Formats: sequence, C-alpha cells, structure tokens
Amino acid sequence: YNIASQRMTSSGAIKPVVFQMIETPAGTTIEPMRLTTSGDVEFNRSGGTALFDRGATISGDLIAVSRINMPDITISASGGLYVAVARNGSLIASGSTPDPVIISGLAASGASQVAIVDGMYPVSTSMPGFDISTNQTVELGHNARIIVQSGYSGYVFGWGVGVNNTNLRGGYITTSGTATRNWRAIYLHADSGSPYGIYFNTVENMYINNPGVGITLKTDVSGWINGNTFRSIVVYTPNVIVDYDVSGFVASATGPNRNVFIDIRGQGGAATSHGFRNIIGKGELFIACRAWDLVAGQITSNIV
Repeated sequence: YNIASQRMTSSGAIKPVVFQMIETPAGTTIEPMRLTTSGDVEFNRSGGTALFDRGATISGDLIAVSRINMPDITISASGGLYVAVARNGSLIASGSTPDPVIISGLAASGASQVAIVDGMYPVSTSMPGFDISTNQTVELGHNARIIVQSGYSGYVFGWGVGVNNTNLRGGYITTSGTATRNWRAIYLHADSGSPYGIYFNTVENMYINNPGVGITLKTDVSGWINGNTFRSIVVYTPNVIVDYDVSGFVASATGPNRNVFIDIRGQGGAATSHGFRNIIGKGELFIACRAWDLVAGQITSNIV
C-alpha cells in the first residue's frame, strides 16, 4: 500500500514522500524508504543507502517492492497553506487561498492524474471554478472537503465543450455559513455553435451538501452532452438534484443523450423544488436514483 505525502525541506522546498506498507512473513525487517526527486525508491539500510528504480523487485531483507503509483500532481492543505507539487518534487503553486492553487495544479503540464488529499479547502467567492481537462483523472481524498462560501454563484467542477474521457471521484463539496444555494457543484456546459460536445466522462463517489444544483447538464442550441456516467453521488438538501438546462430543440446530435445516472441519492429539504428536473434527450438512463422526503409542491422528476 503506497501512501503519498509531502515534506518541506529546510530551504522551503516541497518534496514528495511515499510511505509503503508491505505484507511480509513474521520476523521480516523492513528498512525505511522514500521516493527521491528523480522518482527512484531509496532505502536506508544499515550498510548504507541502496537505490533502486521504480518498480524494482528485490530479494533478501525487503522481499519485494511494489510499483510506486504517485499522481502527476498532488494538492494538499496544512495549517492554512495550500500546495500543488509535481511527481518529481517541483513546486507548481502555493498560497494561503486554495482555489488558485487547485486551478494551477489542474492546469499544470502533464497533469493527467491529480490528487487532492484530505483537508479543508475553503474556496473564495470569486473563484472561476475548477475546470477538468480531457483525459484527466482527479481524485479527492475521502476527507477532502471543498468548502463553498456563502454568496458564491458559480460552479465548483466544470467540463467545457470538447472535454472527454475524464474521471472525477471522491471527496465532499459542502458549504460554510448560511446556505444560499446559488452555486452548481458538477457543471457540464456544451456551448452553442461548436461542433464538439462533452462525452465519455465519469463522476462518482462524492457527497454534495446544500448546492443550488447538484449535477447540471447544460446544452445550448447546437451543443451536446453524450455518454457520461454519474455514479454513487449524494446530493443533500439542494434546490435541484439533477438539472437538464437546455435551450432550443433536442435532435439526435444535440442536447443530452445516453447519459447514465446510477445510485444518485437526493435528500430533499425546505428549499428543494425538484429532484430530477426537465429530463430530456434520447436514451437517458436512471438506475436506483432517489429523491427522498419531498412534500406537496416539490417535484420528484419531470420529463419534457
């Protein structure tokens, strides 16, 4: 099991550190190890330092060394400091406000795998949103919390026209202060006039608290959002759990089509107007999706 972290050197540089747990026979001694800035695995041994390439397998004292699977970019929070660091230890961004650091980490060169580790990330009311890029995987730690401030009216994670083959998984998106519910958590927007859509993306295993809208599929007249999957997402007391925000008509090549929603759990509240609003398109599939505790006047779902 490989656990990624960071450390700060005496000169202030951020370096990656990997702790490894290896199952071994009783009585086996495992020597300390770390990941060097060049990406090699270094072991401290009583006879000196032994250096091995990533993924090396050795015998003797250490039985075996599994491959080190560090993300390309790791984003962390500690004591009010937010840091984005590359796999090789180079500093991408740091600061006292998390959103510029997260944005820089997501946009960094080679950022195909991005980890946002456990911690609190209170984003500012002026942040432009975190944009996901094609072929990018973003994974939040189980206790990584993106905290939206009262008064924010944008989106948290966004997919623009042409973005495809991405994965976003894990973590919390929650609120601080009075819940104004003016923001959207997961926001896919295919603009009018472009020949490209948004397709083959996956969002899963996430908890969203007090949003305006949990998941938005927005298509303008000639935009399309096709073949995306949303799985195991809790949306707690939103205005709307899932919203199809569509302008103009929907034909075979426009609007949302053949998207799949699996295990979307929506908890209604006093502010909730709809569970699944204005469902439209071809082949949209909902499996084990629920909107709980809605009362008279609150709509579980509607198809247009």
